[in-house]
Amino acid sequence: MPVAEQFRTLRTNISYLNHGIPNKILLITSGISGEGKSFISINLANTLAISNKKTILIEFDLRNPSLAVSLNADSTRGMANYLAGEIEIDQIIQPVNNSENLFFISSGIPLPANPGEIILNNRIQPLIDHLRQQFDFIVMDTPPIEAVSDALTLAKWADSSFFVIRHKYSLRSSLVRMNHLYEDHKLPRPGLIINGIKPGEGFNNVHGYGYGYGDMDKMKKKKTKERTKLKIA
Repeated sequence: MPVAEQFRTLRTNISYLNHGIPNKILLITSGISGEGKSFISINLANTLAISNKKTILIEFDLRNPSLAVSLNADSTRGMANYLAGEIEIDQIIQPVNNSENLFFISSGIPLPANPGEIILNNRIQPLIDHLRQQFDFIVMDTPPIEAVSDALTLAKWADSSFFVIRHKYSLRSSLVRMNHLYEDHKLPRPGLIINGIKPGEGFNNVHGYGYGYGDMDKMKKKKTKERTKLKIA
């Protein structure tokens, strides 16, 4: 299937992007709601897992979570409960049905009234340290950055980040904001994923492109704004 192939290409590109630097924790965000960041997060995590890499997907969107429903997973115990000190790390990690090597941490219930404050909790660091030891990859699904700063707060724990925009949907301001984040070094080793490109709508008839920002200075010299450093879904 074309979409599955594009995610396999994304997985390959991630391995090329590491340049010998640890690249375990991947942060996924977007500009606004509806651009498909959760779709990208789930499929990227699953694609990593089927390559025999032990992978965990974390539902860090504590404002509008959707991953647990999509995965048919338990949402009653998760990140909110752990950060509140109600349960421990091993109690929030759950295997994903029919997906060997894929594990999941839900947002938990009830959702916190102050998500932006609770993710500053000192329990985050021991969680990240534990997951780094136990998993090959950690995929963090985080809220869109236009409305809240949660993703930027979590960025300090990530090795790489991916900013998702949706073809014929995203606002131009999202691209402007993404460039500012790159220039201000607010996201670690950022890349761009364009979601929702249908066959025949340009971009060489593939489902999307992503760009590694390692060569951003060179690419800025080009007249076109289409940067085709990496092909992904």
